[in-house]
Amino acid sequence: MFVVPILAILVVAVIVSLIFSSALGKTVDNLLGNNQSATTMRSQIHYYAVQCDEMENGQIEFERLVSQALKDENYRFQLRKDGAYCYSNLDILDVGFISEYRFYMDREDSFIVTGQQEAMIKHVEVVRGTTYELTAVNQNYLENAVYYSEEDVNAIDPDQFSLISVIVVLSIIIVALTAVIITHTLSRSILQPLQKLKVASRKIKDGDFRFHLHSNGKDELADLCNDFDDMRRRLQESVELQLTYEQEEKNLIAGMAHDLRTPITSIKGYIEGLRDGVANTPEKQKRYLDTLAVKTEDLNRLVDSLFLFSKLDTGKYPFHFETVEIREYMKEYVASRVYDCAQQGITLHYQDNMEGPAYLRLSVAEMERVFNNIISNSMKYKPKETGNLTITLSAVEKNAVLCFADDGNGVPEESIGKLFQRFYRADPSRNNPSEGSGLGLSIAKQIVEAHGGTIVAGNNHGLSITITLPIRDQDQSQDHSIS
Repeated sequence: MFVVPILAILVVAVIVSLIFSSALGKTVDNLLGNNQSATTMRSQIHYYAVQCDEMENGQIEFERLVSQALKDENYRFQLRKDGAYCYSNLDILDVGFISEYRFYMDREDSFIVTGQQEAMIKHVEVVRGTTYELTAVNQNYLENAVYYSEEDVNAIDPDQFSLISVIVVLSIIIVALTAVIITHTLSRSILQPLQKLKVASRKIKDGDFRFHLHSNGKDELADLCNDFDDMRRRLQESVELQLTYEQEEKNLIAGMAHDLRTPITSIKGYIEGLRDGVANTPEKQKRYLDTLAVKTEDLNRLVDSLFLFSKLDTGKYPFHFETVEIREYMKEYVASRVYDCAQQGITLHYQDNMEGPAYLRLSVAEMERVFNNIISNSMKYKPKETGNLTITLSAVEKNAVLCFADDGNGVPEESIGKLFQRFYRADPSRNNPSEGSGLGLSIAKQIVEAHGGTIVAGNNHGLSITITLPIRDQDQSQDHSIS
């Protein structure tokens, strides 16, 4: 994210530097690098002239210092005092090189001629009223040496200065515009998402998940915003699930209290009747005792259901799985229930739509509990004296599908999704515990899911319960217990 702005600033800086160097007409390397030896020597000679001008023997000292300095730097030179030659160690090549610049020699008091490392110097100084004209040539001058006047070395001409001023101003404007653009880009891509994240964090802290934080960008902060919104959604789902669990827990406690209170109150009433002598004949006493036995059985059945539900809900119920050929098993199971159903006014029908054997891994006792609960509900809630219940076995892909469909009135559509909730009854009065605890289908759902299957309800000319269980290959099935 930050690489692009940094590169942009570097590019602008390089471009401005190149334009600045080109506008001068000479690079800094030419003026300070290649000429450094010559310009340094010229400055040193001028320094000697200033110092010696104050001495009584300044002329002699100046000549000595200049001669020594030039020799130390490997310069050959000639020195003229008031126009007359007083010293020269130039050779014929040096004189020839100087003659190439005779035009400048006659017109300029000071100049330098330089190549890569070489220089020729002409310089004029006045010491105690005597004019010294120095011409020095180094030992290694090149043919492509370049002439620089005094003005070239000491100053930049006004036109160049004006051009440089314009370039500097334009450079400042360009850099300022670049800074504005980069600042705007960073603000939009960094500060705005960070502000959104700050606001979103406060909302989550306050328990408010009813917002969306989405970014269409393609940088790291956009990914962070999208990940943050995904976290918000998961937290919202977790909180909603927790609230659902808490509500179900409240319903469970309320349901347990209600369903336990009803038989206990009834038992208490009959016991008080016996104790107070209300049942004063053997016939009444027998009727009271029979009723107490029924109520006690209802209470015992409810406690057993609660215990079973608790085991299933905590995952501690010891299932004992075994390999079962479902077609043969269902045929035998239906045959065992035909008579009981007939006694309760239910005609039981069975339809096998499968072809060939199909093996399932079942905990037989628990699965029969599921089947018995469904059949028991059909018996309890049949609208007339008689009714029909059809059990259909089919194969769908690699699953065995069992459908229990009666011809009763079904249940209200708004209750379909609640049938498998704990303590749920379509009749909210819950005044008759003998009609069920409201845990049967909830227990059935947990048992079926422990088998890796599903159970759903629907209305189809009555209530239908559909159970789907996975079919296993016979050679892959081995009996074992899970506890």
